[in-house]
Amino acid sequence: MTIFPLMHRLSIAVMAGSGLLAAAHLHANEPERVDEEKNIFIPHAEDRLATLRVGAVYNDEEIQIRYEFPTDNPSWYHQYWIYEDGEWVRYGSGALGQDPHGLYEDRISMLLDDGSVAGFGRYGGYMTVHDGMRTLSDAASSDEVEAHPVLGEEMGRSDIRKYLPTTRDADDDEVSWDRLKDDADIQAMREQGEFLDLWQWRAHRSHPLGYSDNNYVLQYRLNSEGTGPFTDNWDSDAGQPAWMYDPEITGITHLERDRLMAREYGQDDWYYLS
Repeated sequence: MTIFPLMHRLSIAVMAGSGLLAAAHLHANEPERVDEEKNIFIPHAEDRLATLRVGAVYNDEEIQIRYEFPTDNPSWYHQYWIYEDGEWVRYGSGALGQDPHGLYEDRISMLLDDGSVAGFGRYGGYMTVHDGMRTLSDAASSDEVEAHPVLGEEMGRSDIRKYLPTTRDADDDEVSWDRLKDDADIQAMREQGEFLDLWQWRAHRSHPLGYSDNNYVLQYRLNSEGTGPFTDNWDSDAGQPAWMYDPEITGITHLERDRLMAREYGQDDWYYLS
């Protein structure tokens, strides 16, 4: 994680996404340590260091941030529905560590602050990682989250994602995922700018169309206005994918499993649905 000042009162935390680890399964080096019960995945020493080049251009109204990440194994693949043994199976887990098939996208995630979030300039993205979050060893269960009067019943969530500690009532500096402040207090924080903008470029789910996600982090990881760039492409009523390829446009009706697993589809191919 890199934290650096860009302009007066603007701080950015940059995080290379889990897809960078997903593609790493092609390396010959075995990871140094893996302990799924403790949520530990430590790559081999030769795979732990990389160079992320960051630059920016801006004027009084607009800013453009540029990234360059050299890698021998880029991944513009993500999750796919594959029909096997009479049922549809989703490949590309996004779970801890390396995806066994490399079917998880590279991404760059950015958290931006105008100076309103105290401590962000020092702690960066760690400001958003707390008790109960998904994939952590103490992750709250889906039943617990769904039973929560606000996160579950009101917001319809089943897991805990990034949140700011100031959105929780804490005793003795202990931040608990389920102790949300009143809605009025959280709304006041939002109006005062006490949240983090979260922009995410995704190699599969946004890059082909030239978009990125526009989210923000307050009491949860929330979407800003607009339409999201991706869906899970699943028709729950029919029990099958909602969309397939149009052969009149793409020349294909589906991807070939063996070619996909070998990661042979290039960025000029129809490796995604639009």
